[in-house]
Amino acid sequence: MERNLGLDVLRGLLLVIMAINHIPNPLREYTIQPIGFVSAAEGFIFLSAFVFGSIIKKRLERNDLSGLNFLIRNRAKKIYLAHIMTLIFAFFVIGQFCHIEPVHNILGYYCDDPLSAMLGSLLLLYQPPLLDILPLYVILLLYTFTLVKLVIRHGWPPILLLSLAIWVLAQFGMKDHLARLMSHQTTTYLGAFDPFSWQLLWVLGLAWGYAHGHASTQRIEPPRLLGIASIALSLFFFCWRNPLIPFSINLGSFEWILDKWRLGPLRLLNFFSVMGVILWINRHLSPEILNSLKPLAHLGKNMLPLFCLHVCFSIVTISIVEHRQLSDWWCYLFLLLQLTLLYSVAQILGLFSNKPTSLLKPLAQRNP
Repeated sequence: MERNLGLDVLRGLLLVIMAINHIPNPLREYTIQPIGFVSAAEGFIFLSAFVFGSIIKKRLERNDLSGLNFLIRNRAKKIYLAHIMTLIFAFFVIGQFCHIEPVHNILGYYCDDPLSAMLGSLLLLYQPPLLDILPLYVILLLYTFTLVKLVIRHGWPPILLLSLAIWVLAQFGMKDHLARLMSHQTTTYLGAFDPFSWQLLWVLGLAWGYAHGHASTQRIEPPRLLGIASIALSLFFFCWRNPLIPFSINLGSFEWILDKWRLGPLRLLNFFSVMGVILWINRHLSPEILNSLKPLAHLGKNMLPLFCLHVCFSIVTISIVEHRQLSDWWCYLFLLLQLTLLYSVAQILGLFSNKPTSLLKPLAQRNP
């Protein structure tokens, strides 16, 4: 099966950004939201949805619903097991040092009530910091097959409208109300990401992959006016975030429109303007340029195991650096060590993969 080099490069870049962001170091000031009010998490979820959307298109053309159901469930199972293995390391290795403040800040519920926290984590009801994006991914996958059946019956427009309606309700605290109801049963901390908000990004990614990911030869080329608007908006949000504009913008009580965890409306606008810029850049990427980015592609090919390794390393690093109050030079050393470890493991995992990679396929093309 042929892989898409452009997608692997993007995944690898997202992993590097997360590796920088998740351990203490001065570079985080520039990578937390490097292109406006957009983080690596949005790209991670949207790209995953895009790939699944293209797979859904292919499977439906073959009328292979049972195979699609198996594929989705199998992927959800793999991600769930990867999440559990990461939790086991966090609980039974890092959790032994609950007496130091940095560990308690990350695994506080586990430190206070280990049995309840372990049960809650198995049910995805307890999601400690840094350990909450994979549960979100599992939740989004689990309802994807039901969504596909609804698409077959009704098409994409009503599904997109329903997803948008749920996102609107999420802006009014739907997740918080649900967490309060469940907190009486077991340890409940549903993580920072609001699944009722982030499902919109997932559904949009699925629809985009379904519509465009099956194209065999053409790149997605947005209309010229839309491309110009995307570049202008991206520049505006970038200047606002840094800040580089000659006037201040104080949102006051309207800060929720840029909220990351509930995906505020301006944040979504910023994300899709950046996607427009990426599509424009993709039109000008030659195979030679993509080939020079193969180190990132090696990371992107093995995103799941490397992400779990990165989380484990990050928790250890945070605990050591914050407890010992180490200098920035130590932080840079830990960052270099982590990136070296990730790339080395990616190379080892690559020895067991025989999937060829296409240098010519654009980002918008189908990735089987």
